[in-house]
Amino acid sequence: MNKSINVVWHHATVIRYRREQQNSHYSAVLRYTSLSGAGKSTLVHAVKVGLYFLGCLIFVLNSDNIRHGL
Repeated sequence: MNKSINVVWHHATVIRYRREQQNSHYSAVLRYTSLSGAGKSTLVHAVKVGLYFLGCLIFVLNSDNIRHGL
């Protein structure tokens, strides 16, 4: 597979290690996929609340919210 010539890697100004130091926890991405109406948003909300009370900085990027506009 050929690499695209117009795709450029951008080096982060704030590297992952520094974010993890500042936030006092490791970075992670959780991705939930399932059929429409299966309860993904409900599950994600519960996980978000649990992680919040553990002191984690968390952001949920929900496709429904994206469709409504960030």
